[in-house]
Amino acid sequence: MKKTITLLAAVSIVGGASTSIVSCSFKGDKNKGGTKDTEKADKETSQVLLKAEIQKYLDENGAFNSKEEAIKNIQNKTDWKTEGIELLTGSVYGSDSTSSIHIMAKLKKGYVWQKASVGEFDVVIKINNEKNVSEVAKELSMSYYDNEDEAKESIRVKFKSITGVEQVSVVRIATTRSQLKFEVSLSYRDNVEGPEKQEVSINLKNNLSTDIYAANQLVTNGNKKYESKTAATKFIKSSFENIEGIKNTSVVWDQWAPYNYTISIKYDEKSKGPENIEGAIQLKTNLAEAIKTAKNIFESKEYKSVVSAKSEVESNLKIEGILNAEFSWEDEATLKYNVKLTYSNDFFGPTSISGKLLKYQSAIFEKIENQTIDMRKNNKISIDLKGKNLTNKKISVSSDDSSIQATYTDGKITLVANDNKNIQTVIKVWDDEQKEEGIEFSTSILAKPEIVSNLEPEYGWYLNHETTLDIMMKDFDKAKKDNLEIISQLQGIENSFSVSTYVEIKLVQDSKDEQKFTFYYKFIKTLPEKAKVQIGLKLNGEIVSIFTLVSKAEVNISDSINETLSNIQNNYNWKQGQETNLQKQVESDLKSMSGISDVYFEWIEKEQLSYKVTIKYKLGSTGEKVFSNKGTWYVPAEFEKMNP
Repeated sequence: MKKTITLLAAVSIVGGASTSIVSCSFKGDKNKGGTKDTEKADKETSQVLLKAEIQKYLDENGAFNSKEEAIKNIQNKTDWKTEGIELLTGSVYGSDSTSSIHIMAKLKKGYVWQKASVGEFDVVIKINNEKNVSEVAKELSMSYYDNEDEAKESIRVKFKSITGVEQVSVVRIATTRSQLKFEVSLSYRDNVEGPEKQEVSINLKNNLSTDIYAANQLVTNGNKKYESKTAATKFIKSSFENIEGIKNTSVVWDQWAPYNYTISIKYDEKSKGPENIEGAIQLKTNLAEAIKTAKNIFESKEYKSVVSAKSEVESNLKIEGILNAEFSWEDEATLKYNVKLTYSNDFFGPTSISGKLLKYQSAIFEKIENQTIDMRKNNKISIDLKGKNLTNKKISVSSDDSSIQATYTDGKITLVANDNKNIQTVIKVWDDEQKEEGIEFSTSILAKPEIVSNLEPEYGWYLNHETTLDIMMKDFDKAKKDNLEIISQLQGIENSFSVSTYVEIKLVQDSKDEQKFTFYYKFIKTLPEKAKVQIGLKLNGEIVSIFTLVSKAEVNISDSINETLSNIQNNYNWKQGQETNLQKQVESDLKSMSGISDVYFEWIEKEQLSYKVTIKYKLGSTGEKVFSNKGTWYVPAEFEKMNP
């Protein structure tokens, strides 16, 4: 079966990326109901003439500042002499990275390219780098550098980055205290022009090392002591940041040597110096905050006995720098206490602390209503635990089912569902000191829908044949606004075609069983080589499963059918009256072949055992629809008479 294909393509290329739009029209086989094309022939356009016209236009326009400028000029020009041009687009990625650009031409309707032409070619432009060189020189003059070598390297790199520059030579020609002047020699590649010499002046950074070291000596002076690290940090930062050229500083104290510091220095663009300076200060450690923290801890707890209360206080006051904490009761009945404190050298703080400790009071919990974890919304809920005497209690929670994890923190119970299944369990809450006085409440999990079908990563089917895939759900409920939909995209193909160009797809929910969905797909056009259709199943806005579709090619078994019929012709013969046996043999042998669904036998000329068969193929196989052959009549042997 032959078909004539007319292919029109429009391609737009920008910055090296391309997209294509292709439309096809088919003229059918005359024997298959096609109609004759009466349109007049398309007019041919010469790619050679178009390329020559564009090249001439570029040559006449002289040099351009960049490839982009040349492309813009070409695309903006509309009065081309070459016939049939609808649109010209260009790309900077020509065959020559320096001076060629790639042109893509789109023809008007009714025009085609001459044979062996596709409307794509490269043209050469001239580039003038005078502006680019001047701009680089100006940019360099506004920068500051640590030394001459850094400046030279930056000059070389900057000028070498200009399109078309082949060689860069840098020579210093003048020096002042804070400035260097260089002469830059430039050579260019073919089709590129520009200045051969360019003077560049650069600035040297001001070295602040001497000022930095002097400031650090002032900070670490042996006669200077600090009340706190905060005060020391403030003095250090102000001492350094008052130096002109320092942008900002940060101070980090050594973890193991608490008086040692490292100051990190950031300079403005005009200055340089050491990035880090280390030093040490003299400082007494104030333990007031540490003691206050410890006091808050043991005064926030509740105690069942004076022994446990005294032990807790003494334990919390075991702080580095405290030599002795002498505990005594002012009023044992009400748990009023006093502690005298003494310190080691380099530490200071309050000489004593006093206060009142809390007697233990049992926790009383308010009732908690039954809870539900709706997995459609979240797998976690938080519940406020209310009641009396809950502060500073060690409260525990538990779940009777491992599907729900229960935790308690800062007055809230958090329940997390580990499994997406409909269950109900009991949550228990208690004070570790009074476990028998706890409370219970029921919690249910409302499972969210999920796909239970075991989907393969890839499915394939044959062109122009629809097939289906059953997708079974669990806990899907339209009444709860559950939604399952499909999304699709092409893989392994770079064009702008949609998925519907190649395959028809739809997802249908069963009218009787809302847990059952059927995915229908039918390839209407063969996918390009290595291309696939990616299908995503989106459940309630979330992609939960991904698989791909590929088109299968049907196997042509025409040769095998011809071979079978030839075998019958060559290996069987038939006597008069056995014509039906020939028909049965043909039908039997063909039906036994893989890929054949049915066989229709017809006599062409029965006297000559001439016949034809019409074949109906199984899915996956194809071939000619009608085959003709003939059987072989039986011819009796003839013997010559022997003379006596």
